[in-house]
Amino acid sequence: MKVHELLNLHEEFVHKELKAGSLTYGWKDDLEEEEHKGYIPKGYSKRVLELGGIYANTPGQGQGETLMKYFLSSPEAKSAELIFLDPFPGLGPNFKSGVSDEDQIKMLQKFYRRFGFRNNPKGTRMWLVQKGTIPEDRLPT
Repeated sequence: MKVHELLNLHEEFVHKELKAGSLTYGWKDDLEEEEHKGYIPKGYSKRVLELGGIYANTPGQGQGETLMKYFLSSPEAKSAELIFLDPFPGLGPNFKSGVSDEDQIKMLQKFYRRFGFRNNPKGTRMWLVQKGTIPEDRLPT
């Protein structure tokens, strides 16, 4: 079973297989649920991109960082105003070590924070404002 099938992602998401691993991402059209849950500001209807996953082929070799840099330099990420992701434990070869889901999420959050993503206190979801287009007082809290 492919990663995008495990995550139940829609087919309009882009799946890129690279030497270092794979990326899954796509544009969010319907933001009602994200607004309701407080993931994005109410009434925000700009360019929102969701990162469905980054999966390194050989964890611990810097491939995750390579994949993240590739993603953030993509035309889609550069044109996005807000990027979402949900650190999801238990997927990929990096998480066969028996580490608890909670610790896996903390490790993933730490990794994503290195690239400017911020935690949403209402859950594990994280977001990155690409162009500073959302005023600080309207960001999800």
